[in-house]
Amino acid sequence: MLKPHVIPDIEPTIDVGIILPEDDIRTVELTLPVQPLYRLIIKDTSIDLQPGAIRITYDHHTLHVTAGGMEWSGSGSITIEPVNPSAALAPRQGITMHPVVAGRGFHWQKNISVILPDTLRFSIYDNHLIAINSLLLEHYVMCVATSEMGADCPPALLEAQTIAARSWLLANIEQKHRAMGMDVCNDDCCQRYQGTTFVTPHSIAGTIATSGKVLMYGDTICDARYSKSCGGMMESAHHVWHDYHIPYMIVKPDTPPSVSPSIQKLDLTREAAARAWIDSVPDAWCGPRYVPENELSRYLGHVDEEAAYFRWRTEITQEEIRHSLKLYAGIQSRAVLSLLPVKRGGSGRITELDIVYYPDRGSRQQVYKACSEYEIRRILSNDFLYSSAFRVEYREISDRIPGVFLLIGAGWGHGAGLCQIGALGMALHGQPVEAILEHYYPNSYIKQIY
Repeated sequence: MLKPHVIPDIEPTIDVGIILPEDDIRTVELTLPVQPLYRLIIKDTSIDLQPGAIRITYDHHTLHVTAGGMEWSGSGSITIEPVNPSAALAPRQGITMHPVVAGRGFHWQKNISVILPDTLRFSIYDNHLIAINSLLLEHYVMCVATSEMGADCPPALLEAQTIAARSWLLANIEQKHRAMGMDVCNDDCCQRYQGTTFVTPHSIAGTIATSGKVLMYGDTICDARYSKSCGGMMESAHHVWHDYHIPYMIVKPDTPPSVSPSIQKLDLTREAAARAWIDSVPDAWCGPRYVPENELSRYLGHVDEEAAYFRWRTEITQEEIRHSLKLYAGIQSRAVLSLLPVKRGGSGRITELDIVYYPDRGSRQQVYKACSEYEIRRILSNDFLYSSAFRVEYREISDRIPGVFLLIGAGWGHGAGLCQIGALGMALHGQPVEAILEHYYPNSYIKQIY
């Protein structure tokens, strides 16, 4: 595992969580390739494995391995590793694993198959099966580049994404899964990682070209967070993560220098300005002028939805919002009356929202305050709302109670740091990797650390 706040001077090995306790997976199917050859390590015993199917099962505090008509069991960890580890990586190289959760907790959650390089380790944590993929850092970022975005993306985008992914990991800020022996997990709460499943010669080349390079601010590696689409205006870190101030993650238009200076002066914390912005289609790098939406699907990651990312509309019924309010806030309501923005960040994302409702008993209105963009997105949709930059129209009103809430919004995700679709727009229009990273992380610089 990585050491917190330590900048490595040689390439480290990292531990990526593939199966987490909340996945509640008890049986995993593996397929070993013809090459490389693998061995099983259980109870300090090494067993050579043949290519083909393997099953890992968790039952009554015990792990069971079935392969080639043989079975082994143990209550400790089980490791499957290459007999002769390779420093090189190739597309679709490694062990195929199914099922693996993608989009954990989001409305696009699904079970997929992934191909994982290097070493797999299975163990028990909190009475659940967990799986960890241990691999070289450069192998990891090769995989992240085309797990986050599609293989057809131009080299400058893949290289920028690779440097951001490497930097985010080594910044070592969150450590959400450290108690389980994981540096990061495989999904959107950390960085999307699907092994070599979608690795291409382009992503390999992009990693080799940037090997050991990170983004720095002063003498610190940048916590280079990113989202799918900022919607035309980048958000500051402290509006997304309370009291987390990052000098290189600021409110800034996602526009070319030639775009009207008036956009530079917009104050989207003001309600009227935010509503007008959401209804507009500015000439932003992540907008349809630079990335036509009918071409976007070829550039997206394989678990992303084909949808409108820059500007969108979605309807939430009275029944759905009452259900979400109960599910995520524990509020029993007879009817939700209105959604009132109280505070907005610099990108127009709502950071504090008053949800006015009638309780299930009584006729006096009450207010629930949702106090972060994440909570707002969670509470307003069972499927997790695209972003909190939206305005509301009320439809099918009866006795002051809306039957439908129409949300008209901008962007996809928290909007801070690198905007992946905006970076794509920049790359498609000839901007080099240095310009892309400088645009999204102002006053940062690229440094070779190993």
